[in-house]
Amino acid sequence: MATTALGGSGTLMFQRWVIIATAALLVLVNPVSSQDVTVTKEQCDELYASEETVVASGCNKTACEINGDCTLHGSTYLEGKCCAHSGVNVNLLAFEKAPEWEPRLKEYKKCTGANVLLTYVEGGEDSMAGAILDDVGSNDDPTSGQGIYDAYIVQGPWVPQVHEGLLALNDLIKANQDVIRFDDINSASRNAVTYGGEVVALPLDSDNIAIGYRQDLMNKYAKWYQDTFGEELKAPNTVEEMLTISERINGLNHTDDGEAGWGFCLTPQTNYFQAFLAPIMTVNQFDESGSTGQNIFFDTNNFQPLIHNVSILYLFQKGLSLCL
Repeated sequence: MATTALGGSGTLMFQRWVIIATAALLVLVNPVSSQDVTVTKEQCDELYASEETVVASGCNKTACEINGDCTLHGSTYLEGKCCAHSGVNVNLLAFEKAPEWEPRLKEYKKCTGANVLLTYVEGGEDSMAGAILDDVGSNDDPTSGQGIYDAYIVQGPWVPQVHEGLLALNDLIKANQDVIRFDDINSASRNAVTYGGEVVALPLDSDNIAIGYRQDLMNKYAKWYQDTFGEELKAPNTVEEMLTISERINGLNHTDDGEAGWGFCLTPQTNYFQAFLAPIMTVNQFDESGSTGQNIFFDTNNFQPLIHNVSILYLFQKGLSLCL
């Protein structure tokens, strides 16, 4: 089996899917050979242990239309699809629990008659890379996967190892542009799911790091800042300028409540911290003699990892300043 990634609220019922996160993407599985994948009775019993997870053979189309089961929440995406997928069962594997999925999947079943069985990976995010590799199969042998699941919710970095086993979505996107609107997705996310011109996933969501400042405090401290430091208080253009302003206004009473305020606030999550300092981490690096022609990750001449260099030291110094 092979898998493709799609992101969005719609769910296709006839292919094996994966949803992966760039933050997140949705992926489909595509048959790549005639090899059968054997699923044991025990696996089937485990997957369909609850009566609530099994679709009945019939679907009452009249009741669906009268109740408006396909136009809930004012959405028209499923309009006219009452019982369109009656009797179809789809297995969806996810790495992170999200209670919002459950009511939406139940509503989808009431409309289409299809049942999506949602399973979470034991171990969560840390185990998803291995889980998708086991089920989809490696690029060297896409037929090696177990093929139990039809779809996955995973993160973008886990797609390269299995992209040969994913279904190309190009034709699907062309046929459903009014719903998918692929060109409306940011270019970085589109590129991340494209291999050799084939789109193998649709981004479900992505993270964008932005810095904001409080204009009311800029106005409040403008005169004090000019009188104290002999400089105009204005929005910073560099990390260094931001650190300088943050250090100078740190501890001031921002809200007139008698409490000292922070000069800068940043989530302690490592991934966001790294993203915030990405401009320092990835651009052309300099030392005392000027440009080194290097970046923070690998030596551009021999691809050896870099760690003991001026740039790393600078990065940690700035990071420490933000944490203190």
